[in-house]
Amino acid sequence: FGSPSYASLAKDIHAAIEDDAVTALVLDINSPGGEAFGCGELSSFIYGLRGDKPIVGYVSGMCCSAAYWIGSACDKLVVEPSALVGSIGVRQLLVDDSKRDEAMGVKEHQVVSTQSPYKVVDAASEGDRGRVKDNMTAMSAVFIADVARNRGVTVTKVSKDFGRGDVCVGAQAIEAGMADEIGDL
Repeated sequence: FGSPSYASLAKDIHAAIEDDAVTALVLDINSPGGEAFGCGELSSFIYGLRGDKPIVGYVSGMCCSAAYWIGSACDKLVVEPSALVGSIGVRQLLVDDSKRDEAMGVKEHQVVSTQSPYKVVDAASEGDRGRVKDNMTAMSAVFIADVARNRGVTVTKVSKDFGRGDVCVGAQAIEAGMADEIGDL
């Protein structure tokens, strides 16, 4: 489908499921990941279609992060021997550019309403970085729970054996339970 939105992917998948001429779906996945928002909904949508027609994810390159969230929902995940699978987790980049700004004579002041002191994140603040980390951890817990459901394993297994944020290569992904078999398109 190229690089569509999650909503357009769901629409295309639904159309294929409804088409009597289509007997199975193959999602050819090759992505380092992407946007977390909406990804869980697409994963749940695909998971909910299991049993209608076979949905097979195929990975020739990368099935990482958001792409794995989606790929794990397929009835079966087939990987090429050198495919990279995993990178389960959520991340956010915070940049502390205060020293650069100071050197350029720039001083920034963010002002927020009294009742919303946490609306602004200061990358230089350990406390603010901790709040962001807590949010990323909570979001990652949703990701991990969906992968556990999709793969029919426990949250503990996903957390312990599915790369801990790293990737597994081909047979390693199968051995860990992240994918089902080595194959080709």
